[in-house]
Amino acid sequence: MIASNLAFAALFPSGEPPVNLWCWSLFAPAAPEVLIGWESRWAPRLLANLKLAYFRAPQDTAMRHLHARSTHDPRLEQIERSGAGIGGAPLPLRHPVRGEGEAHVLASRGAGASFLTVVFEPHN
Repeated sequence: MIASNLAFAALFPSGEPPVNLWCWSLFAPAAPEVLIGWESRWAPRLLANLKLAYFRAPQDTAMRHLHARSTHDPRLEQIERSGAGIGGAPLPLRHPVRGEGEAHVLASRGAGASFLTVVFEPHN
């Protein structure tokens, strides 16, 4: 994690964002509590973006490890087989302080790093 704001940090039980947001989003037991519709909406999108990032930079050791880990996770294997994938629709998210809303997730890669930007719009 390079940078975050206080509202983002509040998403996590420790009050601190994880070192690797990809790992937390895909593997942390708490992720489905925050990322509403984790199995049907978040995980398919994250897996598709992970796969894209991996194929763009197969020499990236961290991305290679994350991709390998995701292909050996039974939950993620099932989601992968379901055929879901990239879509541009916002994703539902439950923020512990700001409540429910929608998250717009933007993935990009540059300068040897992968970036996930999450823009949250609360319903209230």
